[in-house]
Amino acid sequence: MMRKWILLFEENKGQEEDLARKLGVSSLLARLLINRGINEVNKAKKFLYPKMEDLYDPSFFFSDFEKAIKYLLKLREINGKILIFGDYDVDGITATTILYSVLSNWGFNVSYYIPHRLEEGYGLKEKSIKRALTQNEFVRLILTADCGIKNKKEIDYLRKNGIEVIVTDHHIPDETCIPDALLVFDPYLNNYPYPYMAGVGVAFKFLKVLGDAIGKNIYNEKGVLELVTLGTLGDMMELKDENRILVKYGLEKILNSDILGLRALIRKAGLDRNTLISTKDIIFSITPRINAVGRFKEVEEAVRLFLTEDADEAESLADKLDEFNRKRKEEVERVYEMAKELVKYEDLEKNRVVFLYSENWGKEVGGVIGVVASMLSEEYNLPFFLGRKEGEMIVFSGRGVEEVDLFDYISKLSSYLINYGGHKGAVGFSILNKDYVDFKSEAINTANNLWKDLDFTPKVKIDAEISLDKVSKEFLSKFLSELDLLPPFGPGNEEPRFKINSTTFTNFEKMGNGARYKIKIGDITGRVFSTPIFSLSIGEETFKDIPKTVDIVLKIEKEGYQGREYFNFYLEEWKESEESLKSIKRDKIKYILYFVDNIFEVLNLIDEIKKRERDYIIVSPNWNENFGELNLCSPWSLESIQINKDTILLWDDSELFLKEQVFQKFLETVKNLKNPIIFISYLKNEEKRLMLSDLLGIKNLRLPNKVYTPSFTDARFSKTRDKDIRSFEGRDVYFYPNKIPNKIYKYLVFLKPPLTDLEFIKWSRFGRHIILLFGKDEFIEGYKRMQEKLPYLEKEEREIFTNLVQNFLQFLQKAKPSEIYSLLL
Repeated sequence: MMRKWILLFEENKGQEEDLARKLGVSSLLARLLINRGINEVNKAKKFLYPKMEDLYDPSFFFSDFEKAIKYLLKLREINGKILIFGDYDVDGITATTILYSVLSNWGFNVSYYIPHRLEEGYGLKEKSIKRALTQNEFVRLILTADCGIKNKKEIDYLRKNGIEVIVTDHHIPDETCIPDALLVFDPYLNNYPYPYMAGVGVAFKFLKVLGDAIGKNIYNEKGVLELVTLGTLGDMMELKDENRILVKYGLEKILNSDILGLRALIRKAGLDRNTLISTKDIIFSITPRINAVGRFKEVEEAVRLFLTEDADEAESLADKLDEFNRKRKEEVERVYEMAKELVKYEDLEKNRVVFLYSENWGKEVGGVIGVVASMLSEEYNLPFFLGRKEGEMIVFSGRGVEEVDLFDYISKLSSYLINYGGHKGAVGFSILNKDYVDFKSEAINTANNLWKDLDFTPKVKIDAEISLDKVSKEFLSKFLSELDLLPPFGPGNEEPRFKINSTTFTNFEKMGNGARYKIKIGDITGRVFSTPIFSLSIGEETFKDIPKTVDIVLKIEKEGYQGREYFNFYLEEWKESEESLKSIKRDKIKYILYFVDNIFEVLNLIDEIKKRERDYIIVSPNWNENFGELNLCSPWSLESIQINKDTILLWDDSELFLKEQVFQKFLETVKNLKNPIIFISYLKNEEKRLMLSDLLGIKNLRLPNKVYTPSFTDARFSKTRDKDIRSFEGRDVYFYPNKIPNKIYKYLVFLKPPLTDLEFIKWSRFGRHIILLFGKDEFIEGYKRMQEKLPYLEKEEREIFTNLVQNFLQFLQKAKPSEIYSLLL
């Protein structure tokens, strides 16, 4: 499905220049910041240059920290037992791990318990508490990790039985039902400045406050930032504010982490050859392997993977997680296919939400229905809820789209719910089986009323519009260095996307055996973007059907592999260009423009045409027959000669058209021609290239295959020419002027100057090394011959010829024959 293009750069026009000036950055980078809601200098500096010092101190907002720390220190003195009660996803696993690891290192008596997803479910349920306390005797304090905020009743029970509780959680609380614990640290409470942290981030901040109070530095503890990064990305938290700071510093440490198990997991995922690890690598390759084990059994292996000091055990545990990940993929595919069958019976056009339930889905799918809901939500761009049977209840997992708040939505249905929890984009809840029909009807009606005015069309947000004529090496170098300030990318800070208008695909090739392709693009001005663009969404068949001129959306990703770091460009979207071609002549004239460096490339082009057995005529403004015996005609005689339909016209040197009077005459000459025309240009100047391409209205741009170009030596116009000539005796040498040779010589020696630079280039193709050995007298004689020829030429020819002579003199000046050149000024 084609996504809707949202042009962010049109929403807040005119602000970037001021922000760019104050920050000392480009207006393009300022535009990207504004698109992310960062339009103040101080906020921008914190975003571009994040520092650990910018993290907030929770003790300013949660006064119970002091009481909790006193109790923790008392437990340490008496070796009182602390039980960390965590969650089975990657966020809960990493939160549990850092709490256990750091508290153990700081002298606390700690153990941990994580409930079985399928047998016990999420959070502090009575069944789980009893099991945990049976396995861990004499517990004085339960410290929750990524759970607890919804468990007031269970916490009251624990405290009545002499067990204190500290809650560290990040789920949205019911502020009318906050647990009565020693400390409830949830960033949604007490006006904490940034509520959108992961559970592992909350656990980290808890340890930071504790460490500061007892003289311990959390940053000296092994692997904490890496684990915070895994949990934050695994729970798909937005990468702003505190999350951005923690993940940025954590990513820098991951490749060389002190955690043996993490390094083993990186090798298992095939990322060990990377020179940097991106958020995308973590989200798609690392966290699924950690999550996979908890979808089928206890997560003991995942926690031990991050705690082990034994390299062999780390490898063995990483293998186990990898095997569970393979099993997870198979189970996801099975449930997905079943869900697709159920979708056929739903009215996707009418309803704004989809509920799928099968009695064939039991506990065994509890670990994957959330994943499948996410897949379907992305596929259909609608909120999806999948339910599984559990006794007399149905347990649902839901995933949303950007426009909706699922937690707010299910809160409106609370009269049906036995329990519920989650975030804006992901929720879970349970209902009684007998209520399902009524509940589904009510839930669909609620969604249809609540979201009736929302546009659920899939969208791609475009940060800026750029044109290829503005993209130079200097531009890219500066911008990419600034772009390096924007990562880490993820929710809330998406990778920048750029729109380029009126683009043509000039090259297309498949890479390897996968579905990856490399593309080069140009635009109607003639500019070619030489950097390869990769695509996973365009194949050979699609490529054939793409319109001639398209608007495209690119994103840029920094990658690193085997010691190299580089930026890659990826094609994401394309559609037929919104801009019509500039004039009707482009539709009437079919031709190609070749930019060439020298005559050898022209001759190589002619050889390619010969192979196709097509007639051709060279239309040339150069009257000295640079092409030897080839079929040659004047631009001005084109109207009078007979051209067959299979004749190709090679128009050499097309910068002639930069003169308006010549261009108008050209239009009159070729307006009725339907034959293929190939224009050849030696232009090096980028601005003139664009002007020429625009005048001709080029649709198809080509660069010929590069061919051999001889080396050039300035022999300083030797005064001892006879002696120098003798030095070439017995060598593979040819002297100019003479008849055109029939082979390429090692040395081509010019004893007289050619009339023009084009003649020089034509002759140069017969020598691997070029020597200028003519003197002052020969040069002046040649110049006089050129002047004598001019009066016999027509006005247009004379002007062209004069320019060619001047070009040759400038060519010689670059070779620094200053003494001779000064005689001709």
